[in-house]
Amino acid sequence: IWSHNGLLVVFVDDLDRCLPQRAVEVMETVKLYLDVPGCVFVMAADHELIEQVVQVRYGGQEAKSSAGPLLGHGYLEKLIQLPFHLPPLEEEQIFSFIADYAPWLESVSRRIFALGLEPNPRMVKRALNIFYLLSSLAERRVAAELMEPILPGLLAKMVVIQTRYQGLYRDLLEYPS
Repeated sequence: IWSHNGLLVVFVDDLDRCLPQRAVEVMETVKLYLDVPGCVFVMAADHELIEQVVQVRYGGQEAKSSAGPLLGHGYLEKLIQLPFHLPPLEEEQIFSFIADYAPWLESVSRRIFALGLEPNPRMVKRALNIFYLLSSLAERRVAAELMEPILPGLLAKMVVIQTRYQGLYRDLLEYPS
């Protein structure tokens, strides 16, 4: 490819979905064995997660180079030549995403999710799926006269707490009053 003025670009997505140790191994393998002229690797991963894994993996060792310890951030600087961090989504972008993904959701709940959730489409989808499941289960219990109807906005707030503030959610379960 290189000899013909070409370029091979390989996209490796969702490295952070692998086991963390495996994600670091993939990155190291690419750097050690596939660092050849004419090849570019674009790797998508949670930067902080990879830094934590490197710290755990090499923290007890004295892995050094001429530049000093190769831990966490410094280690990734050696592996990644051009980092690019995606900017967080803005509230209106999340609101539009929710409107497109869950058009059945009423406006108040959309706003609660847009304000309360981490601005990450994967997390938003997960929370909306939880909301839909809980809402459907509640509707069945209401139809069977086993409970009173639930306000959608209140359920949306509970789903936000459950997905983003897990410690608070555990406290609410333990001390519901």
